[in-house]
This record gives sequence, structure tokens and C-alpha cells, in this order.
Amino acid sequence: MPHTIAATHESMNTAPTEQEKPIPFIRQRPVRLIIYAGLGLFVLIMVIWPLIAQLMDPVC
Repeated sequence: MPHTIAATHESMNTAPTEQEKPIPFIRQRPVRLIIYAGLGLFVLIMVIWPLIAQLMDPVC
């Protein structure tokens, strides 16, 4: 039984490039990476700082 595959040669990007809206500043990749890195560092400090304080406490 022969199989037929219909191949379409459509572009992945359907919108023309000259009509695309510019990407907002907050959604640009470098800005997102800096924001995510800052949030990750903040969470890491919030978890590790109490552990360091607890380890350095001589009353344990």
C-alpha cells in the first residue's frame, strides 16, 4: 500500500518582517536572562543566608 505525503513549503514565520512589531525591552533575551539571574541569586541568598547564620551560631 503506497503512502503519499503532502509536503508544504510554507515559511515558519507567516508574518512579513517589515510588519513585525519590535520586541518590548522587558521581553528581550538579555534582559530576561539578567532578571532571571537576579531572581535566582535572590532566592539562593534567602535560602543560604539563614543556613550560614545557623552554622556560625555558637549556641547550637
